[in-house]
Amino acid sequence: MSLLPVFVPRFNELMKIPIQENTIAADVKSALWERLKIDLNKENIGYRQLSLLSLPGPIDIEPEETLTERVQSCANDLRRIGHAEKVSMHSSWLTPDAVQLILHIETAFTPEIPQEPPQKRRKIKQADFLSGPFVTNPPSSLGNIHIMHQVQKNPDERIANDRPNVDADLPPISLMYHGFGQFLDCIHTDSTNLECVANKPNFELAIDKFICEMSMFYESESARQSKTVDCLNEIFESYLGKQPYSLIIPSFITGKRSTDGHAIGPIGTIEVGVEIKNEFGTSSCDPSVEFAAYYSQSLHAKALQYLENNFLFPALGIVVVGAHIGFYALTFTTTTRLVALTPLLPMAIETGNRNARQDLLKAFEAACILRLHINEDTQNFKDNPQECSLPD
Repeated sequence: MSLLPVFVPRFNELMKIPIQENTIAADVKSALWERLKIDLNKENIGYRQLSLLSLPGPIDIEPEETLTERVQSCANDLRRIGHAEKVSMHSSWLTPDAVQLILHIETAFTPEIPQEPPQKRRKIKQADFLSGPFVTNPPSSLGNIHIMHQVQKNPDERIANDRPNVDADLPPISLMYHGFGQFLDCIHTDSTNLECVANKPNFELAIDKFICEMSMFYESESARQSKTVDCLNEIFESYLGKQPYSLIIPSFITGKRSTDGHAIGPIGTIEVGVEIKNEFGTSSCDPSVEFAAYYSQSLHAKALQYLENNFLFPALGIVVVGAHIGFYALTFTTTTRLVALTPLLPMAIETGNRNARQDLLKAFEAACILRLHINEDTQNFKDNPQECSLPD
């Protein structure tokens, strides 16, 4: 392990970051953020406002009182460091009595940096994300924790799921699409308020059946998957009826990549996506990231087709892990946005715990109402793509 000197002009501070042979620039930036975030948060500076720059050559640390001035004198020769660039490849960066790396923070000073397209952070566009790994790679590999961590470090490729840092530049999901706001309103009411259900007894029976089925043990994930999809279709049908909603079925999105279950909406994109894990600990993949990848891949052609229409392509995501279920919001702007609408709710309900059952009833009612809005709004967009705008 070696120590990498990095100068922070905004605070006139020299910091030494421990690195290993495989440490990349993004790791260094993250380590600096962890050390400085208290001070940076006080100044409303976010992680995305940080960047690593390299001086043309090492500058002696001493005398420290003139270090900022000497660094600024090299402003025209600074080079932005690529996020995946291996730090250990540059032995001159590790000189103990000199510094060659600086952490640029928003307005610490504003040098004119030569533009180097391969390393310059680009303004993200829809086409950038739609040609990236979340559209071209297998969802099962993107859900892998190690691969996900690497992809999420790249602002051009990542999904907006508030990881590893909060997506502070995006509005709350309830303000982006009215259906998500209504979902949250529904689950936070004091009653289940099921008056609008065409067949309330069947709706509640379908949910009780689902609870019983998910509380069982299954020898394989495919066995749980089959039961889950059947029960979810029964729940949605009991609330919404059969038309115009398509069934949730496991089927192919692109090539040989099949979802655990999804329903296609009026314009051919995913309206509901489901990801199922047999039990906790049986997979190293994040199920929410997996269905976000399937959702992104279903958008590929349509999002490009409607590039100028600013449609959000809202969708409902459902994760089932053993006897737990969670609901997610999905939208697309310049990247796929993924937000949890609920925590994972238990379905192995303790006898007499009526609140847990009511929580599930409210969550499923909210999911049905959300799907109703998604389907109607998407159909309206299909009929009038130039005129349709989503309700505020």
